[in-house]
Amino acid sequence: MADSFARKFGVRFLSALLLLPAFLLSAWLGAWVFFAVVLLVSLFLLREFSGLAARREASLSSGSGALWRDLLLPQILLLGAFQLGGILLAAPLFGILVLALFVRRILSADIQGAWEEIGLRILGLVYLAWLPGHWVLLRNLAGENALPDSAAFHWLLYGAGIVWMGDTGAYLIGSWIGRHPLGLGISPNKTREGLAGGLLFSLVFAAALRALWLPFLGLAEALLVASLLFVAGFFGDLFESLLKRAVASKDSADLIPGHGGMMDRLDSLLFSLPVFYWFLLLWVFRG
Repeated sequence: MADSFARKFGVRFLSALLLLPAFLLSAWLGAWVFFAVVLLVSLFLLREFSGLAARREASLSSGSGALWRDLLLPQILLLGAFQLGGILLAAPLFGILVLALFVRRILSADIQGAWEEIGLRILGLVYLAWLPGHWVLLRNLAGENALPDSAAFHWLLYGAGIVWMGDTGAYLIGSWIGRHPLGLGISPNKTREGLAGGLLFSLVFAAALRALWLPFLGLAEALLVASLLFVAGFFGDLFESLLKRAVASKDSADLIPGHGGMMDRLDSLLFSLPVFYWFLLLWVFRG
C-alpha cells in the first residue's frame, strides 16, 4: 500500500513540476501573455466540460459538439472583456451573452430538453469563463491600484500557493492517517484528518510567506484569507466531483498523468482565486 501511494504521489508531483514553470512564466510576464494562457486553459476546460456533457446525450436533443459551438465564442468574448475592461465590461457582457443564449434557443424551435440545455450553457459560461476571468482580474489588480506589476505576480502565487498547499496537505494526511470519512456522498474518500491537514498546510504557508509576498496583511488577516481560500477550494473540488459523479466519470479527462484533466487540476482554483480577488478588492483596497 505504501508503494502504491508513493507511485501515485510521485506521478502527481512530476506532472505538477512540469506544469509549474509554464504557470510561473506566464504569471510573471502578465498582461496579454497571462491572458493567453488563461484563455488556452479555459478552452481545455470547455473541451473537458463538453466531453462530460456528451455522456448525457441520451437525454439532450443536442450533443457535446453543439455545446462546444454554442460556448466557444461567448467564452472568448467574456474572457477578452475581463482583460480589456475588467469587471465593469465583463459583467454587462455576461448578461448580454446569457440573453443571447436564450434567444438562440428560442429561434431554434427545438422544445425537447430546453430546460437542461439552457442551464448547461449558463453553467458552462459561469464555470469556464466567468470564474477563470477572475484570474485575469487578480493579475491586473496591482496596476489598477498604482502598485508595481510584480506585486500582482506575488499575489497570484500567494493565492494559488495557499490552495495548492491545502490540496497537497489534504492528500498526504488523508492518505497516511485518514480514518474518519467526512460522509460526503459526492466524494466518499475525503476524511476529517485530510481536511484538517489541508487547512493546516494552507495556514502555515500563508503565515510563512505573508511578509515576503503580502507585507500589507497582518498575521490575523493572512490566516483569515488562508481559511477562506481553503474552504473555497474545498467546495470547488466538491463541485467538480459533483459534475463528474453525475455522469459516472472518475476524471474529467486523461490529459495530465496522476491528475486526470485540466478540470481535475484546477477545480480548487476556479472557486478560490475569485474569492481572493474580492477579498483584496473589498478588504485591502476598499479605501
